[in-house]
Amino acid sequence: MKIVKYFTVLILVFGLCLPAVAEKRVKPMPMKEFTDPSSPSYVPHPYPKKRVDIIEDLKYAINILFADGEENNGESKTPEIKTILLHLLDENPVYKVGEIHKVKNRSHRLAHDYTWLITIEDENGQIVARVAMTAPGLFASAGATTHGADLFKSVDPSLRRGPHFLKTGQDVLNSLSNSMGISVSKNEIKQMERVAFQSTLGSLLTPMWEIKMFDGNTYYYSVKRDMVYEVAEKIRWKKDKDGRRTDMRSLVPRNYDFVPDTINDEILVLKKLNNGNQSNN
Repeated sequence: MKIVKYFTVLILVFGLCLPAVAEKRVKPMPMKEFTDPSSPSYVPHPYPKKRVDIIEDLKYAINILFADGEENNGESKTPEIKTILLHLLDENPVYKVGEIHKVKNRSHRLAHDYTWLITIEDENGQIVARVAMTAPGLFASAGATTHGADLFKSVDPSLRRGPHFLKTGQDVLNSLSNSMGISVSKNEIKQMERVAFQSTLGSLLTPMWEIKMFDGNTYYYSVKRDMVYEVAEKIRWKKDKDGRRTDMRSLVPRNYDFVPDTINDEILVLKKLNNGNQSNN
C-alpha cells in the first residue's frame, strides 16, 4: 500500500543510524526516486524552494498518509493532528499553511543540511500545528499545539502563542537582551538562524535559534525551554576504534544542558543565561 511504501522511504531517509555508531550524513537518494511517479518516494516537486511547491508536496504527503480511510490503530477518535492536516485538503479549509522556515540540520541522520518547518494556522492566525519536511520534500514529522476535541478553541487564549511558538527573530533578540541584562541591538548580530539537533532541546519541530555575534560569541535559544544559553564547552565526540561513541551523559558536567552535533563530532555543553548571571543553577 502507498502509506506503507511512504514510511519505508522515511526509514531509508533517516538511515536508522544510532548515535553510538554515527557516520557522516547518510547518502542522499537518487533524484530518480523522487521524480518517478511509480516510486514510493515520489514527490510533485523534488527539493522544493518556492512556497507553492512546498505546500503542494505537503498536501501530496497528507493525501497519502492520512486520506486513505484506513482504521486508526483501533482508536475511536481521529488524532488531532490528522484532523488538522486533512482540513488543508478541503476546498474551503478551516486551517491554512502559515509561515514556512528553513531549518539548519546538525544531525547525520538526514542526508541534507536543512529541513523545512511548516506552521499551520487557524482563521485567526494562531498556530495550531507544525510539520517538518525533509529537503527532498518528504513528510518527516508533525505535531499539534493543543489537545482536545474542540481543536484549540477551548484553550486559554493566553496559552495559544506560548514560548513554543515564537515566530520572529525579534522575539529571540528580546529574550537574549533580557537574559544578558543589557540591550542587544541587531547591529551586534552577525547571523541568526533556526537549528535542529538530534535532541528534545531543539528538534525538527521545535528548532533552537543559533545567534552568532560579531564579537565572536555564539548563543542558543531553546524554543522548547524558553531559555537562552551560551556555550560553556565543546567536547570532542569522535568514534573509537570499534566505531562507537562514549555515552554523552558521562562526558557532560552535571546540571548542564547539552546538544549533540554529530556533523562536527562534538557535544555542545550549554550554560543558562539569566539576567547576566553566569551560574548554571
